[in-house]
Amino acid sequence: MASKFKLFALGAAIATFVLVGPTSANLGQLLGDWKNVDPDTRGIVRIMITDAGGAIQVRVCGACHPSPCDWGTVKAVPYAPNVDAPLPADTEYLLADYPESFAQRMVLIGPAPGLGGELRAITLNRFTDNSSRSDFGIANLLKK
Repeated sequence: MASKFKLFALGAAIATFVLVGPTSANLGQLLGDWKNVDPDTRGIVRIMITDAGGAIQVRVCGACHPSPCDWGTVKAVPYAPNVDAPLPADTEYLLADYPESFAQRMVLIGPAPGLGGELRAITLNRFTDNSSRSDFGIANLLKK
């Protein structure tokens, strides 16, 4: 069941990126310290992306009160723009999994189309604790 959700969620997130227009990126453009353009966001506040010898690491901080909460650093899965593109150099999108005891969070990261250097991060949240809360997604726009 969880893998079906992952496939569906990933497909939905990729469709969101594709439907809003073409993008182009490489790993070098994704690396760095990114901050949300909305200071009042209820989503991701900050993303730090590093390359540790070919292993791409993503650290996410989410909106919490009174200060952001650190979701931790995870190894991200890189995705190329096509089957022939070399990874990790031609990474266009990153997928980072943040499993919790009560939920599964997946963050799809890629360039924001047509906005000149911004990053889009789509977080998909699926509650696994039988709490009857609605699963939800949120898109965030970040800048270096």
